[in-house]
Amino acid sequence: MGRCLPDRGNAGELTQIRWFQIPFLLALPFFLLSTVLDPDATLITSLQTLYLWGFVVPFGWVAFTTLPPRRIAHTLLAVFGVNSLVAIGQTFGYIPEIGTQVVVDYFGGRIRRAAGLTILCNELAAGLTSAVVLLPYVARTVLRAPGLVSLLAGMLATMSKSNVLALPGLCYYFWREPRKKQFVAILVLFAIGFTVIYSRAENLESMWHLASQAVQRRLELASTSLDRRLEVLRYAMQYAKDCLWLGYGVAGTRMVFLRDTTNTAHIYYLGLVIIAGLPGAVLWGIGVTSLLIGLIRRNQPVYAMYLIAHLLACLALTVLNLSAQSVPLLVTGSIVGREVSRRTGAIRPPGQRNLRRAA
Repeated sequence: MGRCLPDRGNAGELTQIRWFQIPFLLALPFFLLSTVLDPDATLITSLQTLYLWGFVVPFGWVAFTTLPPRRIAHTLLAVFGVNSLVAIGQTFGYIPEIGTQVVVDYFGGRIRRAAGLTILCNELAAGLTSAVVLLPYVARTVLRAPGLVSLLAGMLATMSKSNVLALPGLCYYFWREPRKKQFVAILVLFAIGFTVIYSRAENLESMWHLASQAVQRRLELASTSLDRRLEVLRYAMQYAKDCLWLGYGVAGTRMVFLRDTTNTAHIYYLGLVIIAGLPGAVLWGIGVTSLLIGLIRRNQPVYAMYLIAHLLACLALTVLNLSAQSVPLLVTGSIVGREVSRRTGAIRPPGQRNLRRAA
């Protein structure tokens, strides 16, 4: 008689160090020591730093190693699809703020710059920018088209100027779209249907007008925002010179920037230098580059572009102790780790993983 033994799952992966983990682990002492020496840091800040840079980034990918890439893509697209719907509802006031998130009112609160289920609108915009690249994993064209529409609508709801960073990902997706004519035809039908509803619904016309005004206002402030980003960049460069070995830590960096500006290190990569020092930032970059090379070598072009889209989106993000910003690293790390394990025989094919026969 045969019997099924319990599956050990992916717990065994925690005891193995993959080559792409090594740079992240080497970067941990710089992040942690910078935080410990930061006079503005608290115990909670130190624990957050240890959790994020010591566990989430180098080991968090293990949680997804038993999931195939297609299922991961479907899950991420579903999550950000829901995020987009929530953001659209928040934009027009149908859904309130959630938790501690930041939702900015325009025109007396009649229109909002929404954050969906994230804390900040820029975080949602960055996530949607990356998620668009995963649409080739949706097999049916009739599902890819509305999926793209929902993600684009979510981007508009964020009213973030960083949405321009979605263009490389969109171009990549359209280039890989297998049925371009059918896809465009479905999009045209969507546009016609929306036009018919828009022409007959007064409330929809009013909401569209308000949304258009809000987007126009954001575009008018684009040049001013760019000047502020450049000002923050120049300001950050002054402190980067003092961080050749160790940085100021997350709390220290926030305090330094808020003394003379109204923004924290809004340039993600330079922010890493100021928080953890140049060696920590360089090692983090080596780890990400290793993941990217691993994806390309293992014939995962979609996820390689997904990681590239995330790196582009980081250009508009601040560096905070938020594990959500590391999701693309976890996902791509899990795919590389899974492929390595499969080739070495550490992970058996699905269907054979849980079944062992005993005499």
